[in-house]
Amino acid sequence: MKKALGVGNESFLNLIESGCYYVDKTAFMKPLLAPGSSVLLITRPRRFGKSLFINTIQEFLRVAPGHPGDASRQKRLFSGLKVLEDKAFCEQFMGRTPVLSLSFKEAEGESFEAAYDSLAQVLAEVAKDHAFLADSPCLDADDREIFRQYCSTAFMRRIENRGLAAFFIRNMIKFLARHFGRPAVLLIDEYDVPLAKAAFRGYYDQMVSFMRTLLSPLKTGGGATVNGQPVLGKAILTGCLRVSKESLFTGVNNLEVNTVCSTDEELAPAIGFTQGEVDALLAYYGLESRREDVRRWYDGYRISGQELYCPW
Repeated sequence: MKKALGVGNESFLNLIESGCYYVDKTAFMKPLLAPGSSVLLITRPRRFGKSLFINTIQEFLRVAPGHPGDASRQKRLFSGLKVLEDKAFCEQFMGRTPVLSLSFKEAEGESFEAAYDSLAQVLAEVAKDHAFLADSPCLDADDREIFRQYCSTAFMRRIENRGLAAFFIRNMIKFLARHFGRPAVLLIDEYDVPLAKAAFRGYYDQMVSFMRTLLSPLKTGGGATVNGQPVLGKAILTGCLRVSKESLFTGVNNLEVNTVCSTDEELAPAIGFTQGEVDALLAYYGLESRREDVRRWYDGYRISGQELYCPW
């Protein structure tokens, strides 16, 4: 029996555990996490697989709170995939890296207040995913109180608390790094949605002011350190649009941007399907005869000289 197609599924865990067909993009995690620029922005069109890619990185990196250093879960999930072939890379990162992962795809509204409300709910849910921090002996009493406020959806949704909410990423990165004793990785999917919706609906200035503070750790990592290193080890953002550096990323001097117009051949096929991947997919389902139909329907992109298909 052939594997099912997880159409629209953005969860790596769900795809693997339900036995769905997975196009292996795990080898691209190594160049993403390599030393160099500490902030990487990848822009691709809608429905190109950005969310699944970010979720895959999250599943590979994150530490099991009760069992730091135990990568048995990742070894099971990533069994047979390319990333496990690099033992040194896995030993350094797999199941050993604190991760803060956010998606802003639902952060929108007819007004700034409505958009803030939806964004605040996202932040509160992310905080609750790290409930173990509430009793962390590595955080002082003030930090634990701030974390408890972040976990309160009611507190976060109140517009008068947006000042503390704006420092959510800065504080959460610091909390995670200090709890686990090593720099954290920040993953943000659809970073541009709040600004794109704000520009369309007329409250751009309010939203960009809030987002500029929310993303301020990209400049310095918040100034905090863990074991002599900045608490933010790497930040990877995805989106459809490249928001101007002057409006959102002012002061971020270590920003590397990879777009459909970039010449970085190493990362070009990280998101989207290559011709070889499409051919393998068709062969698996016995549909080689439809190759030209699929080309006509989905092949419309050339990135760094490579022909790429839209997975959707």
